Amino acid sequence: MRVRLKAYGEVRRHLQALDSSAEIQLDDGCSVRRLLDLLGIPHGEVWRVSVNGELASEDHLLQDGDEIGVFSPVGGG
Repeated sequence: MRVRLKAYGEVRRHLQALDSSAEIQLDDGCSVRRLLDLLGIPHGEVWRVSVNGELASEDHLLQDGDEIGVFSPVGGG
C-alpha cells in the first residue's frame, strides 16, 4: 500500500532522505507505530499523529491512500 506522510516541526529532521511530504510504500496491516519505527522517529519526539485529518493512536492500522501527519511537541512561552 502507499501512504503520504507529512512531517511538521522537529520530526522533519528524521526524514532527511525524504522531503517534508513524501509517498511511502508499506506492507498491508502497518500501524502508525510501525511506520514511525521504520522511519527511525523516536517515540518521545512525536506529539500527535493524524490520519486523514483525524487524530490517530499509534495502534491505528493504515490503509492504502491514507495521509499521515506527524507533529513534534511545541515549546514556547
